[in-house]
Amino acid sequence: MIKKVKENEYVKLVIELLENRKTRALVKLALWGFFFLLIFSIFDVRGTHTPTKDTLSSKEEWKTMLNYKSEITFTINEETYILNSVRNGSYEKLKIGEDVYYLEQDYLYHLEGYNKKFIKETSLLGYDLLKLRPDFLNEILLNSKLEYTTNYEDSKLVKKGYSINTAKFVELYHQSIITDDSFVTIEVMEKNNQIVQIELDLKEMQKYSQTIIQVYKIKIIYSDIGKVSKEEVE
Repeated sequence: MIKKVKENEYVKLVIELLENRKTRALVKLALWGFFFLLIFSIFDVRGTHTPTKDTLSSKEEWKTMLNYKSEITFTINEETYILNSVRNGSYEKLKIGEDVYYLEQDYLYHLEGYNKKFIKETSLLGYDLLKLRPDFLNEILLNSKLEYTTNYEDSKLVKKGYSINTAKFVELYHQSIITDDSFVTIEVMEKNNQIVQIELDLKEMQKYSQTIIQVYKIKIIYSDIGKVSKEEVE
């Protein structure tokens, strides 16, 4: 039977070897070797450790998106209007037909010749352009109910349908209170965990306008995310 050596017996053995001139140098060398091995192991573990990056949800990525191009399609009754947008930070250039507009620091300007004419309101085609930006639309989705999710076969596309009470939408949009039991519907397309398209059916909200509107939809398709230079918005 092998007798187990207790821990204090190891310590006693090391002390005895250190007191012996013949074995002192060898023991010191072994102790230093163990010390450096321990230090190198600690630094190696720290050096090879790769911090994990938190994976943001599609809406978290989208709501902070400040650099992108977008094609905004307004469908109002039987008319269709396409607004092309190029954004870099708080500066945005928009073109509808031959007309060019600029959103700069939350103010809207119309390009007339070589001059930018200030426009008091930031609305075009009956909708506030500032509230077509991802941060506001994300707030709408946060207050909406997810109705369905469609995963496309052999594709990384996912379609999600949402609904939000019209009264809540008006509250967020106008900061006003109404009573309304109808709903605004929203469809979102995601690709590789990134929102690439959003479509809002705002017919119910538009019934409060002075114009009779049977159809009012806004569809936004995003592209060139993170690739827009400052020169493109000038």
